[in-house]
Amino acid sequence: MSISFNEIPQNVLTPFTFVEFDNTNATRNLQGSQPYKILVFGQKLDSGIAETGKLYRVLDEGSAERLFGPSSMLHHIFVNLKRNNRVNEAWAIALPEPGSERLLTITEAAAETEYGLTLTKGSQTETISFSSDNDPTTEEIINGLLGQLRDSEAIGIVTLRDETLKLKLAEDWKAETSGPLSLAEAQDGRATGQIDMKDVATGDGFFSVYIGGLSYQVQVKTGDRASDIAPQLVSEINENPLSFVAAELSGNNDINLTAKQAGAIGLDIPIGFNYNEFDFFPQGLEGAEITPMGSSGRNPDISEVIGSLDEIQFNVIIMPYTDQENLRTLDTFLEDRWGPENPLDGHMFIGSGENPERQIEIAESLNSRQITMLDAGNFPVPAHLFAAAVAGLNSRFASIDPARPQQTLEVRGVLPPKAPKKREVRDQLLKAGVSTTTAQSGKVYIERLVTTYTRNAIGSLDPSYRDLAVKQTLSFLRWDFRRLFASRYPRHKLAMSDERIGPGQAVLTPKSAKAEAVALFRQWELAGLVEDIDQFKTEIVVQISPTDPNRLEFLMTPNLINQLRVIGAQISYIL
Repeated sequence: MSISFNEIPQNVLTPFTFVEFDNTNATRNLQGSQPYKILVFGQKLDSGIAETGKLYRVLDEGSAERLFGPSSMLHHIFVNLKRNNRVNEAWAIALPEPGSERLLTITEAAAETEYGLTLTKGSQTETISFSSDNDPTTEEIINGLLGQLRDSEAIGIVTLRDETLKLKLAEDWKAETSGPLSLAEAQDGRATGQIDMKDVATGDGFFSVYIGGLSYQVQVKTGDRASDIAPQLVSEINENPLSFVAAELSGNNDINLTAKQAGAIGLDIPIGFNYNEFDFFPQGLEGAEITPMGSSGRNPDISEVIGSLDEIQFNVIIMPYTDQENLRTLDTFLEDRWGPENPLDGHMFIGSGENPERQIEIAESLNSRQITMLDAGNFPVPAHLFAAAVAGLNSRFASIDPARPQQTLEVRGVLPPKAPKKREVRDQLLKAGVSTTTAQSGKVYIERLVTTYTRNAIGSLDPSYRDLAVKQTLSFLRWDFRRLFASRYPRHKLAMSDERIGPGQAVLTPKSAKAEAVALFRQWELAGLVEDIDQFKTEIVVQISPTDPNRLEFLMTPNLINQLRVIGAQISYIL
């Protein structure tokens, strides 16, 4: 009998006692929890030391503040994330601020016209051009320029969006156009809002404003005018190191608010008066008005940095940008990772502060098993920060037990809405693929986490991926199955039968592989992830491929355990 040693040679003649260690049998039991990693997309401020487009592991709020800048978008996200999860690894990648790119637009499509772009750096010159004898379409012109731009060393990044080429020039390069081309700086568009102060106080009290969930109060005495109160409120806002906005006093005692972070994310900052039940206007100041945040620029483009993720698996991804292009990019990326060829699956969390009707429209248009959209309507905190808090909470408990429902878990660090939605409204949101929470005694609790997937490819209702717990349980089963066979059978031979093969040989057969799969299922069953082992044993198929003798194939039909969501009871009483 010959034993399959891993390292000990067979032809040694000198006397010696060889002993090797083999860890392939060390992991016979279920390996506890799947190691979860969280990824956050977002923006930094100039005060942060992190480089854009680079992955950073963030240990705590202090690390986020140092890397991305105090009160930056990423700093705020990690404050909310860490309040709900200090267990799982968390990483971030900062995107460049909108406005650092150039937009190249075709102003006219015409025959026998040359479309040119001259790029210079010192004595270096590059020329990119396109022309056609026929009448070209805008798409043809763009395609004619696109390949040249992507090959140019002067262009750092080039992407196509809505018939516009977005360019990022490499360092020290300059660009000039010729022909009907327009090259303009992209506008950063920091969102702006306003607080309109009016009248004179006829009673004592506190003037209370909430911006992004942060409270600002000014003590008011009888006779105080708007011109007395407004400067104090401006100071309160600007002196808060976590403030989402910078405040400036205008000539008519209005307070102009400008988001610190550039781009459309500034629209996510809610502004309101008198949130708490003990907040109220001092008499005479009830006429104060708010102009919500508006007039922002666009979001950054995550396609510029998504390549930095390489072969790293992130189980939960916090996505603050909800524009169609970015969501489509990340959804496609995650859908690819959900497939068998690149099993590095993850799940995206987004928030929506829209009204219920609009949220239903958005969820139905997404219809993705890769996305969980949180209802953040009427919340006094930015929707993306609410999503970050819930995503952190989900990651923490899904890594412990992905099949266990998460209803009643408290979402820490977020203020509940002043007017929570009724149950029938939340039920409609859930049916459309919008995840919901409840509020009680000033606290917020998860009600049900779902994906936006509700219909299959032919438009029929399909509940197969409704609950996020289903997807996260499947993710664990695949991870554990691959872990088992990769660690226990890393260098085994494959045989149809081991009846005539000696003990100790590194040989795997369909029969022994089936036994391993059934034993693994039993471990899953003991952990409360699946049920009905008799059905599993009856239906499992393990075979050597009829077209490839080196390939082992499994067909498994695990019955996933369900979650207790709804209870129905009838009390048929007797007098």
